[in-house]
Amino acid sequence: MQFFHLARLLSLTFLWLSLQISGSLASELSDLESLAKQGNQAAQVAAGQALFTGNMGEANYKKAISYLKPAAEADHPVAKRLLGLAYMEGKGVTKDEKFGIKLLNEAAKLKDAQAQYYLGHALHKGIGIDANLITAYIWLSLASEAPNPHQTDAQEEVSRIKRILAPGQIEQANAILASLKHLYLQQKTEQPNDIQ
Repeated sequence: MQFFHLARLLSLTFLWLSLQISGSLASELSDLESLAKQGNQAAQVAAGQALFTGNMGEANYKKAISYLKPAAEADHPVAKRLLGLAYMEGKGVTKDEKFGIKLLNEAAKLKDAQAQYYLGHALHKGIGIDANLITAYIWLSLASEAPNPHQTDAQEEVSRIKRILAPGQIEQANAILASLKHLYLQQKTEQPNDIQ
């Protein structure tokens, strides 16, 4: 009999803790939203991401989009990626795969490894864009080199594409990849001269 009382007490304790955590997350999300409404770009992205993924409660795509749009317009790569995914899937917006691909491409060029993965995957499978294995190979290779949640998936997809491409195509893709890394993805160390 004491076991059941102890089990009941533990379950009530866990319920209380989960409600406290849930309440805390709601408070944190409210704080983020307040900052986001004031134009804080980091808060816009954090609130948009939390609302898009549902990590801090229930997903609310329309509200997420309202926070992500201004940050995406200011070239924030995560905002562009999430907005691109929203358009690809029609979450909170009218589905528009071409516009979604455009946003993923912009985020990928801003070095967002997850956007590079999603763009490469779309190019590999022909989702929202004509399939192009060489371009897919390039973006997936970049995504496979950077730590991100899809790094292993990108590596596996690159391996599958390598089995399909001819040796000359792989050589061509690697040459383009090297150029892309050099021209577009290098961090610029030069600072603009101050105008006096």
